[in-house]
Amino acid sequence: MKKITKGNKGYIDNLKKRDICFILINVLIAVIIFVAGMLIWENKANVFTIFAVCSLLPGCKRVVNLIMIFPFKGISNEDYTMIKEKINVENEIKTYSDMLFATEKCFLLFKHVVLTDSKLIAFSQMTKDKNDFADEYLNRGFQIRGIDVKVSVYSNLTDYIRVAENAIENGSEPSEEIKGYLESLFV
Repeated sequence: MKKITKGNKGYIDNLKKRDICFILINVLIAVIIFVAGMLIWENKANVFTIFAVCSLLPGCKRVVNLIMIFPFKGISNEDYTMIKEKINVENEIKTYSDMLFATEKCFLLFKHVVLTDSKLIAFSQMTKDKNDFADEYLNRGFQIRGIDVKVSVYSNLTDYIRVAENAIENGSEPSEEIKGYLESLFV
């Protein structure tokens, strides 16, 4: 089975499942520790209760993460299939799917992204305000780092595919600096 990593289709759903499994296992371990303390000391005021409560902290962190990412859904199979049929991506051009990242103002989700040496073309189904903010945010981020990359965000799949095909034909492999910055934003 292929491991689903950040930037691959299905990552958001996989992250939700992993968080839920982690939370359930964490709660189960805490309950076992608590019950063991109750059986040994016949009283809940014991050191095992403290261990049980402290063992819940990593699970609480995952609950917060799950609450934050729960409303987001990855790219639909239909859209993904349409993109894959139309865009012939060669090895040197980088593509991402289900690209979720957090800014100081909000979470942003790009359904699909094509990254070349000079362009980042993104397909997003967010509101126009969020798309404009994402465009500005990423352009500013690249500019601050002295990287010459033009960001374009599209909410219409047909327009995205047309522009992405053109970028792939005229672009080349993005540098490690470009990929590194973009991948550092992933949740």
